[in-house]
Amino acid sequence: GQYPHWIFKSLKGSYYIHPMYIDGPIESFSSFHNENCKFGFIYYNKDGILRIALLPTFLNLESPWPLRKVPLRCTSHFVAYHIESKTYALALSNKMKGNILIKSTGDDTEEFETVTKCSRFIYPYQEKYFIELFSPTNWEAVPNTRFELFPFEHITALKSLHLRSQERASGLKMFICVGTAVLYGEDFTAKGRILIFDIIDVVPEPGKPLTRNRLKLLYDKEQVGPISAMDQVDGLLFTCIGKKIFMWNFKDTKELIGVAFIDAELYIHSAISLKNFILVADITKSVQLLQYREDQKSLSLISKDPYQLRAYSIEYIIDGNQLGFLVSDSYKNLHLFQYQPDDPVSIGGLRLLRQGDIHIGSHINSMFRIKCKSTINSGSSLHHVRCIDVDEKRHVSFYTTLDGSIGYILPLAEKTFRRLQTLQNRIAQCVQHPAGLNPKCFRLARVFNRPLSLPQKNIIDGDLLWKYTYLGIKEQNELAKQIGTSAIQIMEDIRIIER
Repeated sequence: GQYPHWIFKSLKGSYYIHPMYIDGPIESFSSFHNENCKFGFIYYNKDGILRIALLPTFLNLESPWPLRKVPLRCTSHFVAYHIESKTYALALSNKMKGNILIKSTGDDTEEFETVTKCSRFIYPYQEKYFIELFSPTNWEAVPNTRFELFPFEHITALKSLHLRSQERASGLKMFICVGTAVLYGEDFTAKGRILIFDIIDVVPEPGKPLTRNRLKLLYDKEQVGPISAMDQVDGLLFTCIGKKIFMWNFKDTKELIGVAFIDAELYIHSAISLKNFILVADITKSVQLLQYREDQKSLSLISKDPYQLRAYSIEYIIDGNQLGFLVSDSYKNLHLFQYQPDDPVSIGGLRLLRQGDIHIGSHINSMFRIKCKSTINSGSSLHHVRCIDVDEKRHVSFYTTLDGSIGYILPLAEKTFRRLQTLQNRIAQCVQHPAGLNPKCFRLARVFNRPLSLPQKNIIDGDLLWKYTYLGIKEQNELAKQIGTSAIQIMEDIRIIER
């Protein structure tokens, strides 16, 4: 059909559906089994090409998402993909016995003393951090690429960043940047380090093709405080050290030269960039929007949220030429802000305007965004118009929670949003809910430290909206008639959102 899907039944009787978008619409399909392709399948795609394929045996398909577990035998903290070498850099840690004492010598240096106790003494455990490369071909560690950090040193940031370099014609080269925090205890000042690695190609060992990649340390210097966040802006590296933000130029891939800096209000724990804009979040003063000006070599604050908010994570949301800021807080809410200097309420752009909020019910600790996938054109005029309306220059923002759930936020066209919002209100009133609970009341943002203001109901509850697909045809037509549309139109909206 136009949208092929696989339906799998687990041993426990549960059904799981996975789409097959890799080859577009399928004209015909059949099972195929011979000596060279055991328990495979054969099909014709829309271009009339015959393909013989197998389902991957290394994936667990009896789950909501195709899953593959890679045993690391240690704790993972960060992961970054290096495009040029096609490898993953992981920040890992193992537990080790804490039998080391730190003593101050009085001249800003520390001495380490190993303590030995009797065999019955129970030592405390501490984390020993290290960095290692992994190959996606077999998901094994690349030999001889482990870089171990000092005792009591924690990795607080790890990213693959494009920094300025004369080695490339484009002027940018990808490096593995690491920020650390050295914590010796309350009697010592916390410090940190900035580490910059390059992944180089060497002659592999015979019979070991994975040994062609090596980690090369280009920069290593101690900083005045722990590194809490880092990212890139126009080929420059910016780091957050406490409440200070520094811009660095990685000159000649040897030394970091300071370019600009700015002081924030409190400790910054998250920072992300987009072109020359930087969005930062601190522990209680919500978010701030910064801008770097290359001609003036300056970093300035252009807007911020004036109210207190304990931000957990931040991310951009892009809808064509519109830019928004997603912020999750400690009350399990998700807020949407926008920078609109033309609005009088923003006082010339000094305030970020809250455009939407919703209660998620879980703490969101991480977010990332990707470009929306182009919807397959089925040939119908309605579908073709909607594909152009939805797919052009839009990004979907995914979020993960501390409860282990995954969700996403997707921008919608104005007409689609109004239609689905009206449908959501009718579903909340007409459809029976478990235990008589009110889904609209649950999704209202729970905010206790803001002044009196009306909630911004500009985010639709997808879980509630999807209940429309489980209704009978008669109920679907009746609800669609009440909001002045058709069931076909509503199902088309839901299909485009899902795909």
